[in-house]
Amino acid sequence: MIWLQSNDKFDEVAEYDHGKGTFTMASRNSLGSKAPSSTDGIFALLSVVFVALYKFGQELFIRIGDQCIPLTDDVVVSVSGDAKNKQLTVEKSGQVIARINYALDVSKKFPDDPTPFIEDEDFDFGLFISNISKNDARKRVLLGLD
Repeated sequence: MIWLQSNDKFDEVAEYDHGKGTFTMASRNSLGSKAPSSTDGIFALLSVVFVALYKFGQELFIRIGDQCIPLTDDVVVSVSGDAKNKQLTVEKSGQVIARINYALDVSKKFPDDPTPFIEDEDFDFGLFISNISKNDARKRVLLGLD
């Protein structure tokens, strides 16, 4: 079992079984001293589908519903569409192996936000995963190699 941090709520974590693909969400507050001090990845519910990016062993994985996909060099994640109709597509060696449609909660984004370090991926978990899949340096950071 590993712990994953919610992308949407700091207080929310999920205890996740990599082998079975099952998870149990809980609040850090309700876990009290049993709350994890560190996590191995991030998760979100995109259109009620559990989607996660996490480290297990020395590999990165993407979980989309029932599918567990190792984030290898031949896997590319792309996101298209507007806020109301986004599509996350996972391709391995040029073949589509997973796809999910979701919508963004645009109420979370502030118009003309002056915060210099806020980017679109901070409000779009699918875009975050896509950006990670295309950046070896960021993958190494998530693996704890840098």
